[in-house]
Amino acid sequence: MTLSAVEAEVLQRCAASRVTVSAVKLAAEMYGDFDGHLLNQDITFDLVEYILRDLNEQGYIVYRISPEMHLKDDGTIAWVDSVRHQKGVPIHIRVTDEGYKAIGYTTKAVDVSRRRSYRGENPLRDGDMSDFRNHGFVARAYGLIERCHIDEHLRRYPSHAFTPGGF
Repeated sequence: MTLSAVEAEVLQRCAASRVTVSAVKLAAEMYGDFDGHLLNQDITFDLVEYILRDLNEQGYIVYRISPEMHLKDDGTIAWVDSVRHQKGVPIHIRVTDEGYKAIGYTTKAVDVSRRRSYRGENPLRDGDMSDFRNHGFVARAYGLIERCHIDEHLRRYPSHAFTPGGF
Protein backbone atom coordinates (compact mmCIF):
# COMPACT_ATOMS: atom_id res chain seq x y z
CA MET A 1 0.00 0.00 0.00
CA THR A 2 1.30 3.43 -0.85
CA LEU A 3 1.38 6.24 1.65
CA SER A 4 -0.11 9.67 1.15
CA ALA A 5 2.27 12.63 1.37
CA VAL A 6 0.96 13.57 4.82
CA GLU A 7 1.30 9.97 6.09
CA ALA A 8 4.83 9.80 4.68
CA GLU A 9 5.74 13.06 6.44
CA VAL A 10 4.44 11.80 9.79
CA LEU A 11 6.31 8.51 9.33
CA GLN A 12 9.47 10.42 8.34
CA ARG A 13 9.18 12.53 11.51
CA CYS A 14 8.86 9.41 13.65
CA ALA A 15 11.83 7.80 11.90
CA ALA A 16 14.00 10.87 12.54
CA SER A 17 14.18 9.93 16.22
CA ARG A 18 14.56 6.50 17.74
CA VAL A 19 11.49 7.03 19.91
CA THR A 20 8.91 9.78 19.48
CA VAL A 21 7.76 10.65 22.97
CA SER A 22 4.12 11.39 22.26
CA ALA A 23 1.60 12.23 19.56
CA VAL A 24 1.04 15.59 21.26
CA LYS A 25 4.70 16.57 20.92
CA LEU A 26 4.81 15.34 17.32
CA ALA A 27 1.73 17.40 16.39
CA ALA A 28 3.14 20.51 18.09
CA GLU A 29 6.48 20.18 16.28
CA MET A 30 4.79 19.67 12.92
CA TYR A 31 2.46 22.61 13.52
CA GLY A 32 5.45 24.86 14.29
CA ASP A 33 7.53 23.65 11.34
CA PHE A 34 4.77 23.97 8.76
CA ASP A 35 3.01 27.02 10.24
CA GLY A 36 -0.08 24.94 10.84
CA HIS A 37 -0.50 23.73 7.24
CA LEU A 38 0.96 20.77 5.39
CA LEU A 39 -0.12 20.14 1.77
CA ASN A 40 -3.36 22.07 2.28
CA GLN A 41 -4.11 20.11 5.45
CA ASP A 42 -4.46 21.85 8.81
CA ILE A 43 -2.12 20.13 11.23
CA THR A 44 -4.15 19.30 14.30
CA PHE A 45 -3.61 16.77 17.03
CA ASP A 46 -6.65 14.83 15.81
CA LEU A 47 -5.17 14.51 12.30
CA VAL A 48 -1.78 13.36 13.60
CA GLU A 49 -3.40 10.88 15.99
CA TYR A 50 -5.60 9.51 13.20
CA ILE A 51 -2.57 9.05 10.94
CA LEU A 52 -0.57 7.36 13.72
CA ARG A 53 -3.38 4.89 14.40
CA ASP A 54 -3.64 4.16 10.67
CA LEU A 55 0.14 3.64 10.38
CA ASN A 56 -0.05 1.30 13.35
CA GLU A 57 -2.80 -0.77 11.71
CA GLN A 58 -0.64 -1.06 8.60
CA GLY A 59 2.30 -2.29 10.69
CA TYR A 60 4.57 0.72 10.05
CA ILE A 61 4.78 1.91 13.66
CA VAL A 62 4.18 0.62 17.16
CA TYR A 63 3.32 2.61 20.25
CA ARG A 64 1.83 2.40 23.72
CA ILE A 65 -1.36 4.05 24.86
CA SER A 66 -0.96 6.45 27.77
CA PRO A 67 -3.11 5.78 30.82
CA GLU A 68 -5.77 8.33 31.59
CA MET A 69 -6.19 9.91 34.99
CA HIS A 70 -9.64 10.83 36.29
CA LEU A 71 -10.57 12.62 39.47
CA LYS A 72 -13.37 10.88 41.36
CA ASP A 73 -16.10 12.71 43.26
CA ASP A 74 -14.44 11.87 46.58
CA GLY A 75 -11.20 13.54 45.49
CA THR A 76 -9.20 10.38 44.81
CA ILE A 77 -7.46 9.70 41.53
CA ALA A 78 -8.48 6.78 39.34
CA TRP A 79 -6.30 5.48 36.52
CA VAL A 80 -8.26 4.16 33.55
CA ASP A 81 -6.75 1.39 31.47
CA SER A 82 -6.82 3.21 28.13
CA VAL A 83 -5.52 0.23 26.18
CA ARG A 84 -8.90 -1.50 26.32
CA HIS A 85 -10.81 1.61 25.30
CA GLN A 86 -8.20 2.99 22.82
CA LYS A 87 -8.88 6.47 24.23
CA GLY A 88 -5.40 7.39 25.43
CA VAL A 89 -2.74 9.30 23.54
CA PRO A 90 -0.13 7.28 21.58
CA ILE A 91 3.23 7.49 23.40
CA HIS A 92 6.68 5.93 22.85
CA ILE A 93 6.14 5.74 19.10
CA ARG A 94 8.67 3.65 17.16
CA VAL A 95 9.00 2.83 13.48
CA THR A 96 9.11 -0.84 12.48
CA ASP A 97 11.29 -2.37 9.78
CA GLU A 98 8.35 -2.22 7.39
CA GLY A 99 7.91 1.47 8.19
CA TYR A 100 11.54 2.23 7.34
CA LYS A 101 11.14 0.36 4.04
CA ALA A 102 7.93 2.25 3.23
CA ILE A 103 9.71 5.62 3.33
CA GLY A 104 12.72 4.39 1.40
CA TYR A 105 15.37 3.71 4.04
CA THR A 106 17.71 1.08 2.67
CA THR A 107 20.03 0.94 5.67
CA LYS A 108 19.53 -1.66 8.33
CA ALA A 109 17.29 -0.51 11.14
CA VAL A 110 16.51 -2.10 14.46
CA ASP A 111 13.25 -3.98 14.34
CA VAL A 112 11.37 -2.80 17.40
CA SER A 113 10.44 -6.33 18.37
CA ARG A 114 14.09 -7.41 18.69
CA ARG A 115 16.32 -6.95 21.72
CA ARG A 116 19.73 -7.20 20.03
CA SER A 117 21.32 -3.90 19.12
CA TYR A 118 23.58 -5.13 16.37
CA ARG A 119 20.60 -5.83 14.11
CA GLY A 120 21.23 -9.47 13.36
CA GLU A 121 24.88 -8.89 12.51
CA ASN A 122 27.60 -10.83 14.24
CA PRO A 123 28.66 -9.32 17.58
CA LEU A 124 31.92 -7.41 17.71
CA ARG A 125 33.34 -9.89 20.22
CA ASP A 126 32.66 -13.60 20.00
CA GLY A 127 30.27 -14.74 22.69
CA ASP A 128 29.21 -11.20 23.62
CA MET A 129 25.43 -11.38 23.83
CA SER A 130 25.07 -8.14 25.79
CA ASP A 131 22.90 -5.41 24.39
CA PHE A 132 24.74 -2.44 25.85
CA ARG A 133 22.45 0.13 24.21
CA ASN A 134 19.49 -1.18 26.21
CA HIS A 135 21.13 -1.29 29.62
CA GLY A 136 19.52 0.65 32.43
CA PHE A 137 20.81 3.94 33.76
CA VAL A 138 21.54 2.41 37.16
CA ALA A 139 23.63 -0.71 37.67
CA ARG A 140 22.89 -3.30 40.33
CA ALA A 141 25.74 -4.26 42.61
CA TYR A 142 26.18 -7.79 43.92
CA GLY A 143 28.75 -7.03 46.57
CA LEU A 144 31.13 -4.31 47.60
CA ILE A 145 31.88 -1.70 44.98
CA GLU A 146 35.58 -1.30 44.26
CA ARG A 147 37.03 2.10 43.57
CA CYS A 148 40.53 2.33 42.22
CA HIS A 149 42.58 3.99 39.50
CA ILE A 150 42.76 2.32 36.11
CA ASP A 151 46.37 1.18 36.58
CA GLU A 152 45.51 -0.50 39.88
CA HIS A 153 42.42 -2.08 38.31
CA LEU A 154 44.47 -3.53 35.45
CA ARG A 155 47.00 -4.96 37.92
CA ARG A 156 44.19 -6.70 39.82
CA TYR A 157 42.36 -7.82 36.68
CA PRO A 158 44.88 -8.29 33.84
CA SER A 159 42.21 -9.85 31.60
CA HIS A 160 40.48 -6.42 31.41
CA ALA A 161 43.42 -4.90 29.53
CA PHE A 162 42.94 -4.10 25.87
CA THR A 163 44.98 -6.17 23.49
CA PRO A 164 45.23 -5.55 19.75
CA GLY A 165 42.63 -7.64 17.97
CA GLY A 166 40.09 -7.64 20.79
CA PHE A 167 39.61 -7.66 24.51
